[in-house]
Amino acid sequence: MTRKDDLLKIYKELDKNILTIVEPMIGELVFIEDQLAELKTKPFIRYHPTDPSVQKQTPAGRLYRDLLAQQKDIVRILCSQLHKSGDGEGDSPLDAYFKSMGRS
Repeated sequence: MTRKDDLLKIYKELDKNILTIVEPMIGELVFIEDQLAELKTKPFIRYHPTDPSVQKQTPAGRLYRDLLAQQKDIVRILCSQLHKSGDGEGDSPLDAYFKSMGRS
């Protein structure tokens, strides 16, 4: 089973309309994860030949940072959709607290 199949299996219970939005995001997440794995093999810092205290970030380092931020955003969105779908567990403790405050 591929990484995409594993992730889609988690989201199979979602509403079909939400799944049409989530499925491409899962594809993008898998693509970004592959790119990050490839970038990890590249150097992120270039040192000056005569003065090692002078350092410069390489394009691979900048790209890694940008892709990592995108990955984090996609994971946050995917997790929020999974939480919204719920599994019938009821309110979160925070929701229950706010509801109890409103009743007093």
